[in-house]
Amino acid sequence: MQVGLVTLYRGYNYGTSLQAYALKQFISSLGYKTKIIWLEEGANKGRDIRLGKIGKMLWRCFLHPQLLKHTFLSYKNSFSKTLSPAIKTKFLEFADTMLQIKGLSAEQLKIFAQDKNTLAVVCGSDQIWSAIAANIEPLYFLRFAPKQKRVAYAPSLGSKNVPSYNKKILAKYISEIPFVSVREESGAHIVKELTDKDVTVLVDPTLLLD
Repeated sequence: MQVGLVTLYRGYNYGTSLQAYALKQFISSLGYKTKIIWLEEGANKGRDIRLGKIGKMLWRCFLHPQLLKHTFLSYKNSFSKTLSPAIKTKFLEFADTMLQIKGLSAEQLKIFAQDKNTLAVVCGSDQIWSAIAANIEPLYFLRFAPKQKRVAYAPSLGSKNVPSYNKKILAKYISEIPFVSVREESGAHIVKELTDKDVTVLVDPTLLLD
């Protein structure tokens, strides 16, 4: 049986890269063939830059001006990192050799998830469910997969509160994942508030390995 994994793995960030590796390794250790999967157009690059994503973020910032400052500061901090070309190359090599991202089209993602040999599709960990984000990424909520195969392992919402502009969509997306855990107590409280679900708090996947 195989398991698909959707997670953050880019941005030239050590924690991001290692949590993706750790969760893939742990699921593999349970006896499943595990693949990190992503949309083909955005796979295997140092940063997730997709025209559709950028367009959606700009539109939401137009509708909700309070998003603009947070989005600008977030990207400014990310792009201001001073990493040498050699270190960036190492991150990309790590993604190629250790993470081995499988880029699939939107249709292929659905086919993979529906395959009888696919036991589950897992999203997690890291801050994939950022409560204050301009872009609520459908991939991180496994919208392409049959509901009964959706599993969330310890995603972080990165905040103790959810702004009004994201409450409705987060409530809908999270409520349609039958197996949910989160990484912080504050995340469990948010999920309870949004969906009335009691969910388990689990460790970052890096703590599942020695």
